[in-house]
Amino acid sequence: FAMTPRGAVPVVRWYSEYFSASGYTPERRCQIVAGRFSNLHSQGLLSSITTGYLNGEPVVCASRSGGCNSSNLLFTLKSGVDAAAAVQQLFDLQRGAASGPLYESSGDDGVNIDFNNFLSNADVDPSGPSSGGSEGTNVTPSEPSEPSGGGGGIW
Repeated sequence: FAMTPRGAVPVVRWYSEYFSASGYTPERRCQIVAGRFSNLHSQGLLSSITTGYLNGEPVVCASRSGGCNSSNLLFTLKSGVDAAAAVQQLFDLQRGAASGPLYESSGDDGVNIDFNNFLSNADVDPSGPSSGGSEGTNVTPSEPSEPSGGGGGIW
């Protein structure tokens, strides 16, 4: 979840046990990836998300020139997965929650998502964490904020 002025916006729902054998349960992956989202957001580097490959594996990362690398990695997908299709599913883009931010690039950059647009237009989850709790801080898309203690930040 990303905490926005409108409320908690679900970003990624972790169901797969694919990486559990390596010690990365869905809960652990959520914690790690939430920290990456928070860190990149606090640096002002999370306005756009893209797909690519890192070490031969499909990945989702914050967009920046030079493609995906360890400094902008958000998370790794299962081997052989179509990253563009996976991102559409992960961000609920097919159901229209964030119609418009997705576009296919013509190069090797994969899919690009205007993440600020996604956060501004995606449905708020009333069952998500409350914005007043210690697990998140309200954020306005496109304005970086300092991460809060405990590694939670806005995520």
